[in-house]
Amino acid sequence: MPNQEKELVKIIVDEQDNFLRFVRCRIRSISEMDAEDIVADVIFNVFNKIEFQHHCENVLSYIYQSIRNKIIDHLRKPAKTISLDTMDASTGLSL
Repeated sequence: MPNQEKELVKIIVDEQDNFLRFVRCRIRSISEMDAEDIVADVIFNVFNKIEFQHHCENVLSYIYQSIRNKIIDHLRKPAKTISLDTMDASTGLSL
């Protein structure tokens, strides 16, 4: 693994708890799993998009900005409505 990739992995490992805390502070009613999904999606995209031949000046700020954008996307999604009249597929009972 080249040196820049190792530095990126170190940043991600060191800051992962802070990333989750950042998401939870911005969205109070988010589940732990959704917060982890947001962070994982951003980290995956950042790791795949950064070209290691070109130096990114501040990767950490880039990651935080990407998390902010993903939070906005999450908040813009319409909430799924569940009708209490529908039948549960696994049990056959209404909710």
